[in-house]
Amino acid sequence: MRKAIISAFALLMLLSFSGCGSAAATQNQTFTKKSASGLRVKAKGYSTQAFSKGNIPLNSYVKFTGRIQKKDTAGETVKKDDRLLLRNGKTKVQVMVQFQPTALKVGDRVTVYGEYYGFVKGSLIDRLPSR
Repeated sequence: MRKAIISAFALLMLLSFSGCGSAAATQNQTFTKKSASGLRVKAKGYSTQAFSKGNIPLNSYVKFTGRIQKKDTAGETVKKDDRLLLRNGKTKVQVMVQFQPTALKVGDRVTVYGEYYGFVKGSLIDRLPSR
């Protein structure tokens, strides 16, 4: 009898926690979408010359468009925590990937949004159509 009560309680707890998981996932997706759209609005585009000379205020939100030239880990696919080198003309910018839900590869043309520290902490990366 005691085993049946413990089993029923465990099953009840499992069912109640599994319902919370889907609500939390939906809430997380909503937060992520709001954060991404806010970052796109907040980020300021600077000239390639400003990036080359480092004439960008530290800790400011920036956006930079370029082609992924290389990354510091093996393989072609970009993952979270990879370090990328983006190139636009003669200007090269280092990007630390913080969050990446979209599949990207070396050679892709992208716009990176993030905070500037002498490199860009890439919080959001949008892939652009190839030219």
